[in-house]
Amino acid sequence: MVANPPEDMPRISPHLFYDDVAAAIDWLVKAFGFEVRVRMTDENGGVVHGELEVETGGLVLIG
Repeated sequence: MVANPPEDMPRISPHLFYDDVAAAIDWLVKAFGFEVRVRMTDENGGVVHGELEVETGGLVLIG
């Protein structure tokens, strides 16, 4: 059985993969006006995952 997601949940979540996640997040924020929703770090303080959001409700996942 397939359930429909809630109306406010995006139907597609794009994932982008970068060698330098921190630099990619910073560039996307400056270039396109994304807001950082989540920034996850590893035990050494390196950024390993990010979630960026735009005003229209779109979401981009970066790893």
